[in-house]
Amino acid sequence: MKTILIVEDDEYIGNMIEAALKNEGFATWRAYSGSEALLVFQSRPVDLVVLDLMLPGLSGEDVLSAIRTVPVVVLSAKSDLDHKVELLLQGAVDYMTKPFELKELVARVRVHLRPVDATREQTLGYHDLALIQNEARHDGQTIRLTPIETKILSALMQARDGTMTRTALLDTLATQDILMSAATLKVHMSRLRAKLKTLTGQDRIEALWGIGYHLS
Repeated sequence: MKTILIVEDDEYIGNMIEAALKNEGFATWRAYSGSEALLVFQSRPVDLVVLDLMLPGLSGEDVLSAIRTVPVVVLSAKSDLDHKVELLLQGAVDYMTKPFELKELVARVRVHLRPVDATREQTLGYHDLALIQNEARHDGQTIRLTPIETKILSALMQARDGTMTRTALLDTLATQDILMSAATLKVHMSRLRAKLKTLTGQDRIEALWGIGYHLS
């Protein structure tokens, strides 16, 4: 059974999240402040963190920077795209804007906890880039990708000339039970581009205005 740490100072919202996750078979821990969240995380087994940003004491951003070993799904009332990109680059695997649907939150938690099937290890290559399970590799170096980033890179690698329209990419993700808007795709793409630039020293994904994306 997977265990989720819910970090939310609003008891009503936290109770709803906890009930929804328990109803889907997850175990839960609760924390009501940033400091308490780190204490729980360091002392108890946790597989994923649902993290509100507006917390008493230690902020959600500070908690995020201290948690690197498990996926973190951020909850925030802020809908600014630049803010979303910043937090994803800091390590969050997902970002949901309040108010949100509990069904969608549970679905995203499941996606980020979905195990990799080791019996179906797939290696994809595109010029000097390789993708093996959830790792991108280049010149002997590797960087870990989230499940969604892995699927995006896999789709681009398998596309003709490494180019996909935004609609085709969203449709491809939808066939793998990943439903998202064009704006959400842009956030995940920004984080993937940053990781590939760190890995290779170059911006490897070009945004084609009004069309889609090209993997160079």
